Amino acid sequence: RQVLLVGSAGLVLALLFPMEEYQWFLLIIGGAFVPLATIMIVDYYLVSKRRYDAEELIGGKLPKARKTGISSWAIGFAVYMLISIYAPQIGSTIPSMIATGALYYTMSTLFERRIRVKMY
Repeated sequence: RQVLLVGSAGLVLALLFPMEEYQWFLLIIGGAFVPLATIMIVDYYLVSKRRYDAEELIGGKLPKARKTGISSWAIGFAVYMLISIYAPQIGSTIPSMIATGALYYTMSTLFERRIRVKMY
């Protein structure tokens, strides 16, 4: 009886919500999280060189958001969505990761260098 109930509910939901809209939902999730994960990986391994200070993270000494991260994420999101729409045969994940990672690393390196020069 429970199988029939769950199956019927699934059928009704499938009829009410077209699959195309669900596909867009999944694309938006991918577009949001792929660049975000890329920024976190690049920041930890390449920019910070595996040196995070737990006290700075917890104590709130670091900025809540960086312009380099936000702009890199936005461009990575745009790359992901544009490739998903216009060239889905090549896949969106890897090109988005490359674009986001390269942009974030370049911007972070230039920004950090400028800060160091101003400090001395």
